[in-house]
Amino acid sequence: MLVLPITGIFALTPSHFSAETIYNETVTVSTSVGIDTWMPDKTLQEIIANKLGKNIDELTPDLLSESDLYLSPFASYISGSIDDKLYDVLNFSGLEYINSVNIILETTSLDALNIKNYPDVCDKTTILMNHNLDKIFPKGIDFSDLGKFHSVDIDPHNTYKKPPMVTLNQNNYTEFFISFDEMEIYNFPTSEDLLEGSMLSGQVPVSIDGYYFYYDFEFLADGVQFNLANPETFDYSKVVNKTAITTEDTFPDGPYAQVYIQYGDEIHMVHGIINFCIDLKFVEASDLSTVTAEYWEYDTAGNPVKKIAEDEPFTGEVGTDYTTTQKNIPGYTFVKVAGEPTGKYAEKDVTVTYIYKKKTPSTPSEPNNPGTPGSVPDEVLLPVWRAYNFGDGDHLYTISRDEYDWIVGLGWQAEEIAFYSVTPAYEKAIPAYRLYNPNSGEHFYTLSEAEYEAVAAKGWNKEGIGYYMVPENLGYAIYRVFNPNATGPGSHLFTKSREEADWLISLGWEDEGIAFYSAR
Repeated sequence: MLVLPITGIFALTPSHFSAETIYNETVTVSTSVGIDTWMPDKTLQEIIANKLGKNIDELTPDLLSESDLYLSPFASYISGSIDDKLYDVLNFSGLEYINSVNIILETTSLDALNIKNYPDVCDKTTILMNHNLDKIFPKGIDFSDLGKFHSVDIDPHNTYKKPPMVTLNQNNYTEFFISFDEMEIYNFPTSEDLLEGSMLSGQVPVSIDGYYFYYDFEFLADGVQFNLANPETFDYSKVVNKTAITTEDTFPDGPYAQVYIQYGDEIHMVHGIINFCIDLKFVEASDLSTVTAEYWEYDTAGNPVKKIAEDEPFTGEVGTDYTTTQKNIPGYTFVKVAGEPTGKYAEKDVTVTYIYKKKTPSTPSEPNNPGTPGSVPDEVLLPVWRAYNFGDGDHLYTISRDEYDWIVGLGWQAEEIAFYSVTPAYEKAIPAYRLYNPNSGEHFYTLSEAEYEAVAAKGWNKEGIGYYMVPENLGYAIYRVFNPNATGPGSHLFTKSREEADWLISLGWEDEGIAFYSAR
């Protein structure tokens, strides 16, 4: 007899997310139980059977415990391998019985592998990566994610080119700083976390038309500082109006800062060399312009109250592209941006204003027609978590803590519990359907099957039941408001706070009434 974790899926898991809503229970099953019971994902079954040279019905936990799995999805030296199907696996349950998993990544995304949401599997998984790290980490490198695996080995034959091109002129070429945010580096290990032998400083070699020079670099707490070596002998006229960039994927052929990192514990270890490529452009000072991003609190009447963060200046060559950044500011919720957050540098300096509102504790509305107090039992309650993408304004509502944690790990703002749903077994449960717009990235939720079908007919992807709500006489109102000016995600908001709904309506959002009723 074996004791296996059994997972029951509550709502459909969207293909563009790597998480599931699950109920965990432990049951005792015999070794003769069908594989679908302990490894429900058919694609995973197919991959393991193929790699181990077995039929699917021959797979058992005992067999896996004596086996090692080696996978190289979309490897440059293999075409059409079954390894490629690893990205089609949504549920890795059952793989925790394997002795070890070894995955080689060259140009495919680690973020897209759902395996990160299965800690017991990660504890047995080694990731080897090389070549184009931009494609392996399309949303940047989150070092806390790497620490989830048994081992992560980074081969020195790689390039990471996330930082934007650095434009220098006669006034600033001797030193410059690139923040971790600009480099899309998150949770970089501190000096206390790094093990002996890690190297976070050195020289950046630069060659422009046969003129060679160096920048000294050092990784600091929030970014990387660069200082020109031997500035007294540097001849700016030899580099003006010229660039030094990396064009290769497997190893830098332009300026780069090479670091060696090693951190972890007895179970998890991350180590290897990363080549942070730094594209440089040298221009005349008169060709530059500045765009300044300001961050303001506004009141409910739409008036500015105070600045809530330091200004962020962005300087670049006239006619080139700029992109300002929205900040996640504790205690405040982003509302909108005044000005062009992206565009081209003009001859005149420009200011872009990011507008926020101060968060206030929300108080649940009273039930419109209250039922008997406690008539929705505590044991059927499920929290609905709310996360906010401050890059595009979208909100995600999910009962899956795994999905919530996963998406927060990708940089979404954690907004905690929005309201409460109930389990599908509750006799008065009402399904709330979830849809996804593949063009804008927005999510939408509705109780109406007719609206569900109508929205899907316009090109939205059906994602089945997102969660279950309760009848009006047992619940608390959840309000829906619509932003008529939104051109992408973030056009709808669902909230139990009448105050939040009214505040958004005062800013021009449209009141769409009560969407559904929360159990708490």
